[in-house]
Formats: sequence, C-alpha cells, structure tokens
Amino acid sequence: MADTPLTIQIDEQLKEKAEIFFYEKGLNLSKAVNDIIERIVEEDKTTIDEQIIDDFFNEKTLLEMRASLKEINEGEIFKISMDDLMAEEL
Repeated sequence: MADTPLTIQIDEQLKEKAEIFFYEKGLNLSKAVNDIIERIVEEDKTTIDEQIIDDFFNEKTLLEMRASLKEINEGEIFKISMDDLMAEEL
C-alpha cells in the first residue's frame, strides 16, 4: 500500500516531546502515529481509551515514558531539533 501524507495540528511542545520520546524508543513520530491509528482501526475503536494505550505499550515502556516525560518537564534532558535528529540517523 502506498503512503500518503497526513497533516495535523498539534501543540509545538507536545510534538517536540513526542519526537524525543519515540526517537528514544527507536521510532519516528510518523511510525508511532501509524501504529496507533492502525491499532485503533483494527480494533474498530472510535476513541482512544486507556485500554488501547495500556495494550499498545507494555508496563516497562510505560514506566520509561513517564520517567522520560518527567525528565523533559524538569529540563533534565537535552533538546534537539528535528534537523539535527534527522542528520544523526544518516
């Protein structure tokens, strides 16, 4: 199946936090969003509920996510631009 672009509006800080979070988990934001949407569609859900989130991330990942978000919110993690992040992947 061919990929098609999707444009969404999202808070800039939330996007940056999500990019860092998913990068640390070995995913880019596009892959993470695709995986979440695919899961919702497969389960025929019209809203994201706590059960989908719980199923999508195992307990270890949830704990790591909470710790990472805490570090980000407390300024204990460095910030990196998407350009720099993409340059590192090459």
